[in-house]
Amino acid sequence: MLCNICNKNEATIFFKGVFNKQMLKINLCEECGRKKGVEIKPGFALEEFISNFSAFNAPAPCHKDLKSKKSLICPGCGITYSEFRQSGKLGCSNCYSAFSTYMTPLLEKIHGTSRYTGKKYKPSRQFEEHDYLKIKYSQLKKELENSLKKEQYEQAAQLRDKIRDIKKKLKTA
Repeated sequence: MLCNICNKNEATIFFKGVFNKQMLKINLCEECGRKKGVEIKPGFALEEFISNFSAFNAPAPCHKDLKSKKSLICPGCGITYSEFRQSGKLGCSNCYSAFSTYMTPLLEKIHGTSRYTGKKYKPSRQFEEHDYLKIKYSQLKKELENSLKKEQYEQAAQLRDKIRDIKKKLKTA
């Protein structure tokens, strides 16, 4: 497989991720990887690669923007933005608001959104079946009473057997 940048050398660095809600695959040769700031060495840190990759994807910042990033410090823990970029780890919960102008685009690139939407509730199949059995049980009880009133004993016996089966299933669930 050839490098996506130079289209000449064999790719040895492969990256696959989701950015801006789209799947992105990048194949780089060692030379192009080095030019883009991706260095794979013994003791390679994934955090470093991700921070370099986000810089690779972002437009080149102006000189003034670089100075403000370097001087940005979290008031809660004292970590600088450049320390965060190197380690890939925040020091405290205040870091999110302190670095928000730079964190928001980074989170959107990595996760597709910068806002946590939480887990969506999805009832389990077992829960749905349990509720269904309770409803069915009450319906069969009413049908059994009606069958006994009408003196339909064969039908009542069948309903009784169905009710027993449902009771057993409800006890095991």
